[in-house]
Amino acid sequence: MSVNEFRDHILDSLLQVLWRHWSSLGIYTGVEKEQAFVIDPEALMCATLCFGRYDQRLFDEMLSWLCKNADMINIARLKNVVNSFEFGNLNILGAISGYLSKKEKKRKWESLARFCTKKSQEKEETLFYTKDFQPMPVLGKEDELFQKWNLSRNEVVLRHLAENLNVELPANIVFRMRSFFGVGTRADICAYLLFSKGDNSLQIAKVTNFSQRSVYQTLNELHRSAFVKKRILGREAIYSLDQTRWTNFLEIKTNKLEYLNWTQIFSAFSGLFRQLVQTPEKFTDSYLASSNLRMISGDYVSKIEKAGIQATQMKLYQYVGEAFTEYFIEYVEGIISRILSLESVVTFT
Repeated sequence: MSVNEFRDHILDSLLQVLWRHWSSLGIYTGVEKEQAFVIDPEALMCATLCFGRYDQRLFDEMLSWLCKNADMINIARLKNVVNSFEFGNLNILGAISGYLSKKEKKRKWESLARFCTKKSQEKEETLFYTKDFQPMPVLGKEDELFQKWNLSRNEVVLRHLAENLNVELPANIVFRMRSFFGVGTRADICAYLLFSKGDNSLQIAKVTNFSQRSVYQTLNELHRSAFVKKRILGREAIYSLDQTRWTNFLEIKTNKLEYLNWTQIFSAFSGLFRQLVQTPEKFTDSYLASSNLRMISGDYVSKIEKAGIQATQMKLYQYVGEAFTEYFIEYVEGIISRILSLESVVTFT
């Protein structure tokens, strides 16, 4: 597989994953719903900001879904998650925030728009691209709200065909917990602990993308209320849930549903994809490709290893010269196959 074919396969595969996740959230599509993994709303949104630029329908279906379900997004967490992605600027997120606050009167998104203003850029660019990586021409009137964020696109016309969010769908457990606890740290921490044997506050903070202080305070509150168990292991406090009790209460089986750190996964793929698209001159021949893939592989592998994916450990220095390209591509293909897995099926009791 050539580097260009590798780049194209990353795009096609990630779009497939994103469509499947959004299908589970209720957007209008015939794509099969996610059945193997817990969906992370904020990470999904950030990944769509990247890969949705190559699929306008997906991007606009996300925007349509947000018009209906914006209250289920955790703005504070979204700010933390987006910092893990290599966007360069936050014009796209700012444009979406501006659209929701002005067109849909979603006032809480105004703070996110102000946050994005600090990291915006003045250079105008096309929002959407073709699968050949060429700017998509804007036909008809340009959208004024996106223009204010220096993004050129056709006027937004949404179909508003998204179904109601089904919080009883196993993959949507985060939304179910948010509906129960409210949109905040409690919901996301409990959703994670449903799939964990127990962790300390630092590890939980890293996985859930909240500050350790906030997580620590929330865990102690949950412990006082007897929702969460606490045990001391050496110098650490380990927190866990009575999973049997909670899964019986929620009427869901979690043994075939996996919780992955999608922030790490999506940011790893978006960073790798961005390098392949924006600096094609670095991959023009086999020697250059091998050398530059080795340089960028460290960050990618580090994020994948933090994501909770059971994959073959990558031995960065075992393969030398041009052989590294084939090895790295094979490794990434294995990760793609893993997140595209449809083998696990979750059933209700």
